Amino acid sequence: MGISPSKVRLALDHNFPAPVLKALGVMIPHVELVPMAEIDQRLAEVDDWELFVALHRHEQRWDGLEHRSV
Repeated sequence: MGISPSKVRLALDHNFPAPVLKALGVMIPHVELVPMAEIDQRLAEVDDWELFVALHRHEQRWDGLEHRSV
């Protein structure tokens, strides 16, 4: 038996639509998609560079940020 890799954790900006999140969660089970509001509601209003710094300093490990421009 092989070793199962851990999930990749991605923080999602506040513009990401909930129906898309649900579908992606089913289609890509090895990726954990977490909306920014679930990480820290205050992060929804900061600039992108501040998001990167905050996620880097956050107590949980974040593998990346998915940003959707509208």
